[in-house]
Amino acid sequence: MSGATKSEGMVGENGQGTQSNQFFCRRRYVRLGILVTIVCLLVILGLVIGFSILPHNSISDDNGITDNQTTRDNNSYHSSTAISTTVLSRKVISNIKETETLPQNQSILESSCLNMHRDEFPVITIENGELLVCGGRVLYGGRTPEGPFCEIYSSLNREWRKFPDMNVGRSGLTLTLLSDNRSILAIGSENKYDAYTAEIYDRDMNKWFFVPNIMNIGRMDHTATLMKNGQVLIVGGMAPDAYSVLSSTELYIPSSNTFVMKGNLKTPLYRHTAILLTDGLSVLIIGGSVRATLFTQPQIYKAGVWHYTLHDMIMRRRYCAAVLLFNGNVLIAGGVDSKSNTLSSVEIFQPDTETFSPVERMTCARSDFTLTRLPTGQVLAVGGQNSLDDECLRVTELYDPITNQWQSTRQLNKARYDHKAVLINNSVLILGGETTDNNYEFTCERYDL
Repeated sequence: MSGATKSEGMVGENGQGTQSNQFFCRRRYVRLGILVTIVCLLVILGLVIGFSILPHNSISDDNGITDNQTTRDNNSYHSSTAISTTVLSRKVISNIKETETLPQNQSILESSCLNMHRDEFPVITIENGELLVCGGRVLYGGRTPEGPFCEIYSSLNREWRKFPDMNVGRSGLTLTLLSDNRSILAIGSENKYDAYTAEIYDRDMNKWFFVPNIMNIGRMDHTATLMKNGQVLIVGGMAPDAYSVLSSTELYIPSSNTFVMKGNLKTPLYRHTAILLTDGLSVLIIGGSVRATLFTQPQIYKAGVWHYTLHDMIMRRRYCAAVLLFNGNVLIAGGVDSKSNTLSSVEIFQPDTETFSPVERMTCARSDFTLTRLPTGQVLAVGGQNSLDDECLRVTELYDPITNQWQSTRQLNKARYDHKAVLINNSVLILGGETTDNNYEFTCERYDL
């Protein structure tokens, strides 16, 4: 009995110990299972939050570019890189949202417009980030006469303010900042008498004065180019009294306030383009017309003598645009051909060999538009008109001289032609001109770089 009891007692104790151990093991597994479940839930929650912020692990820019593709925006190169991480900091997410709300494809409409609707006016850059506009055809009292009115733009406060008026109204005129960086020369008019006169703005007196000596030939729609010797080369144009196209050229010499005849062009022309070449003394003349006849062969003023370029342009054109590149070559684009077709073709003039080479066409055919060289070396094409009144004229284009390719960029708020575009303080200011319904424009837009 006692042995049996002892044996049963031993079995009971061992059985109770085994059951206790099993209970503790099961409780340990339950705790571990709960912990694993919590961890899994946290991981799943993190993944859900991550994927809701970053759809498909990538971020595309406004043009839909992803996966390390490179795009050009605001005239600088950057990469839009796919991000594979599932968690981003608040700062990164905030920056992405701010970038997405920026109007990357729009020029900025200036709050400060020209004081007058203008067309056929010149604009020049003067010191301290200011632009001067004078004359042209202005909308004044319901009419569009020549105006003597001037106004100046400050890039610091982005406002236009009044500037002393010229002595007479002028359109088809030129403004030239002389080499002293203080005096401004105004030449040309549609009026057959005022077309012979010239005016100088004196900054110390804050007033315009007539140049004592008149020009040898009255003219309008000419060009006036400041050379590095301080003299101004005045070329071609139209005589307002007979509306005949001129071949005459003359020099304005500031030291004596006189105008000296400087030979004739090989072909008379007006509304042409003059480009000062890198030597500072040679001037390339392209485009322009003699009434309905196209000016075809470009001419060069070099060492005081006029001559045709050794080779003709690839495409005969007028109302084109041209700009000097950093490498000394000249980019020539757009215009109108002999059949009045608007052109998208582009060519490069090389002064050393006096040859023309084709490059990629613009996306949009344009005439009466502007080309502006940017600090990056790229060239911005803005506005213009064509026979189709194409909507693409609102889209600006960038030319890259390294790749010789064009890329469409931001869109104008208002389509315009015969406007002006000037580089000033890391922006291109686009001002005035005419709209497609032939109204004079006074708004300004700013293309920030």
